[in-house]
Amino acid sequence: MKDKQEVRKKLDALQKGIVQHLPAKVVAVQAETCTVEYEGIEVYDVLLRASENGKESKCLIKPTIGSYVMIGRILHSKRFYVAMFSEIEEVEIIANKSIAIKNKLFSLQDLITELIGVLKAAVITTPQGPGSMDPSTITQLKGVEDKFKQLLK
Repeated sequence: MKDKQEVRKKLDALQKGIVQHLPAKVVAVQAETCTVEYEGIEVYDVLLRASENGKESKCLIKPTIGSYVMIGRILHSKRFYVAMFSEIEEVEIIANKSIAIKNKLFSLQDLITELIGVLKAAVITTPQGPGSMDPSTITQLKGVEDKFKQLLK
């Protein structure tokens, strides 16, 4: 394994053109950075967030080890960041309001609301005959539904 300065020198030499993005293979993932390999050279501490300390950045995307990413270089810096991902292992998003997860047919919020509605209306079969959910359980389900509505669009 080569030292960091040697890696940076080779990457600097490779990046003389206007385009400063390179395809690289992910070899390790740390808390907020990853290590990638480009043409046999490992590049360490490639940023996975928009800031180095994570305090200002509310989005963290972790690539899958063995997948490919496009790395870019921060202007006037020796630091690199991941610009694009071929495979994602984990996503952490802290939104100021809510998050929408949906396709053309329905949203996650729609599915959760439907599921909670089915659970609240469930008929429970007992040896004494059909029964229903305890009112305290229905109240708890309503609380869970309200929380999902605050989180999701």
